Amino acid sequence: MVRRRDKAATREAILEAARTVLASDGPDALSLSKVANLADINRGTAYQHLKLVNN
Repeated sequence: MVRRRDKAATREAILEAARTVLASDGPDALSLSKVANLADINRGTAYQHLKLVNN
């Protein structure tokens, strides 16, 4: 099966997964791996969709 690329839907899935992790576990538990897993994408895809900032 070929997966269709829908950038807007992928980005929304990432953001929804991040909101879910934040709501259930708080900001200290937020990780790209956890969000990507919940959004059913790989970490590389998440990196491509979001700009990460180190504080």
